Amino acid sequence: CVVLYLFLGAWKSSWDLTEEGRRSLSPQTIQVLQAMNNEVQVFCYFPLVQDDLVVIARDKTLRFLDQCKLYTPLLKVEVLDPAIDRASLEAMNVTHVSVQGTIVIRAGERQRVIKLSGGSPRLEERDFTNALINVLRKSEPKIYFMTGHQERDIMDEDPQKGGSILGNLLRGEAYQAERLAIKISAPEIPADADIVVINNPVMDFHPAEMEALESFMNKGGRLFLLIDPWRTPA
Repeated sequence: CVVLYLFLGAWKSSWDLTEEGRRSLSPQTIQVLQAMNNEVQVFCYFPLVQDDLVVIARDKTLRFLDQCKLYTPLLKVEVLDPAIDRASLEAMNVTHVSVQGTIVIRAGERQRVIKLSGGSPRLEERDFTNALINVLRKSEPKIYFMTGHQERDIMDEDPQKGGSILGNLLRGEAYQAERLAIKISAPEIPADADIVVINNPVMDFHPAEMEALESFMNKGGRLFLLIDPWRTPA
């Protein structure tokens, strides 16, 4: 029995018996962790109180981060009290924290802040992975959205016709999202464009615009075209 106990205690494997698979990391998260080549610090700010939601958030977050550390030695986790360690928050320019917990993910000068909230607060894997990808990047990819053809505008907040939800989601995942209007007199795509998005245009494109887009793609640029589905009349 003693030998069996020691063997099981040293064995790091576990079984995920939850219906939603919450104890298993996704392949994407594992890939990001294993590909890390720079140290990432994770500062977990939890108040030292006995509030049930805070305890739940802290326990779930630390269990999740323990899983992540199995795939890389470069992930450093530190648990702090925001009331006691206020100086470290100020040093990272974090002015507001959640009463249920705040996570700061930092690599070099880049950082992301995740505030926990809700009835069952915890560090969601999707939020952590997106933040990890962000801090490990040396720059933020730039996405240009075409305008001038009655496309869905990324600044328009209309729930039916606007595209602000998409723009906000992209910015939340560490992309720069901006409008683009190609000048007919000087048709070209900005040199810093990583991808150009055409979001459900209504009007036709000018030949000069088509040439600019074709030249952009011939140089290795990427184009993403979004078109609403339609049905041919019977």
